[in-house]
Amino acid sequence: MVFFSSKTLHLYQKIPPELLTYYLLLITYYFKTCVNRLIQQTLIRC
Repeated sequence: MVFFSSKTLHLYQKIPPELLTYYLLLITYYFKTCVNRLIQQTLIRC
């Protein structure tokens, strides 16, 4: 488990921060879209 986490950490160090930020933004956007859809569905049901 420790070996795996250190390997993952090493992988993260190879990734440029710009790419990491981009992925973070993408995940946030996707999450927000999902939440908005859920809210709309709930409102429609009400």
